[in-house]
Amino acid sequence: MKHVILFTIFLFLLSITTQNSRAATPGDVVINEIAWGGTNAYSGDEWIELYNTTSQQIDISGWTLQASDGTPNISLSGPIPANGFFLLERTNNTTVSDISADKIYTGSLHNDGENLTLQDDIGTLIDQANFPIGTGWPAGTTSPDYFTMERINPFQDGSDAGNWESNDGITTNGEDANGNSLNGTAKAQNSLNITVDSPNGGEDWSANSSHYITWSSTGAIDNVKIEYSTDSGSAWTIIEASTTNDGSYSWFVSNTLSANCLVKISDVLDGSPLDQSNEVFTISEATAVEITAYQATVQENQILIEWSSASTGNIAGFNLYRGLNETNDYVKINPAMIPINLGETGGTTYSYADTPEEFTTYFFKLEVIDIFGNSSFFGPITVNFLTSVTFAKCTIPDKYFLSQNFPNPFNPETKIEYSLPKADFVTLSIYNISGHLVRNLVEEHKTAGNHSVIWDAKNNNRVKVSSGVYFYSFKTGDHKQFATNVVLTKKMILMK
Repeated sequence: MKHVILFTIFLFLLSITTQNSRAATPGDVVINEIAWGGTNAYSGDEWIELYNTTSQQIDISGWTLQASDGTPNISLSGPIPANGFFLLERTNNTTVSDISADKIYTGSLHNDGENLTLQDDIGTLIDQANFPIGTGWPAGTTSPDYFTMERINPFQDGSDAGNWESNDGITTNGEDANGNSLNGTAKAQNSLNITVDSPNGGEDWSANSSHYITWSSTGAIDNVKIEYSTDSGSAWTIIEASTTNDGSYSWFVSNTLSANCLVKISDVLDGSPLDQSNEVFTISEATAVEITAYQATVQENQILIEWSSASTGNIAGFNLYRGLNETNDYVKINPAMIPINLGETGGTTYSYADTPEEFTTYFFKLEVIDIFGNSSFFGPITVNFLTSVTFAKCTIPDKYFLSQNFPNPFNPETKIEYSLPKADFVTLSIYNISGHLVRNLVEEHKTAGNHSVIWDAKNNNRVKVSSGVYFYSFKTGDHKQFATNVVLTKKMILMK
């Protein structure tokens, strides 16, 4: 009976050790950082870091990490947490003095390269950093800085020299045996790193709704590329080819329904580093929201936006966004979400009065937010605040005004409108981003009132200019008499 109890306890302890662990496949655990040059405390204080690229714990008992010349030859044991690290310190636990080692080993690395292989308990090659002795390490240093060699992209080949770089000396973690900061990131994200935060697995996002893709990063990464997959990563579709690395992107979710979606974010420069969702998320059918009417009209000195919904259903409220062009640069104009009319079971009508400062053409989008936080957008609709009743009342404006060109971006031509409260000499000129004059559009005396001019994207020699950013400058007063009174400038974009 005693033996049965002891055997039962053994099985229980074994189940605790192995629970939630998964069998590994190549690439699930990688050689992530190598301090082959040692530390500032002692050049023999070498350390190696492994990284679990999956969202599940992996038991590496019976695995080996070894160099082709036989030194070091390390037997491994224990688990690596999901998306976690495993720290191997040479000789003793003071190599990285403030972080406990997961494994103490013996045997030094050559300073001119090694072929390191990571194999599981049945001899399957899980990962490799193949830089044979004599060829040199692709990154990392010895004295005086002792920078570690960090893997840029854990999902790319560890034997690719271009997939490694030296620690930047700024993003660091851990201390050496003398208490000095390591020029490495022991048991932490490498100095050049991207981590997808959301969606990161398990989310259910409605198609045709807006959600924020979020991520964190370390190191000098200026712009990122965002992609998504609906087949667990077999194929990828670009969401944004290049966007500022500010950690957040508002995505109008695709209408491709799938329960096997992933998001991937990478450095635009060369695709590394990159990261993707740890687990799949779902893009589900959009919540049905029916807007039966949506319009904008000019009334007196304001724009009245009106819309009707067939029913309140799961609607929580509405937001309105105004823009100067159809595709982007929209800003929310209502200070707080416009709530539904409680108690209404059928259709109801809503309205909002907008009073923009400039007399020009505007675009409006209506955002419908459901009780689950999903957003659906309607529009845009457009209204010309210049050629409306308001413009008729402002035939003789009370101030100088330069409108945003329309359309913007444009190709092949765009319209620029301006207003004069009195007769004046007007100069309207186009400049490139370097400040060089491209075209004089207007250079003459104009009457009081509202005026417009078309730019056909040609310079003063009537030659088409290249795409890019341009500035148009509006000046009043005869510059020949040194009497310039007003200068107004705006930016526009020519796209081809």
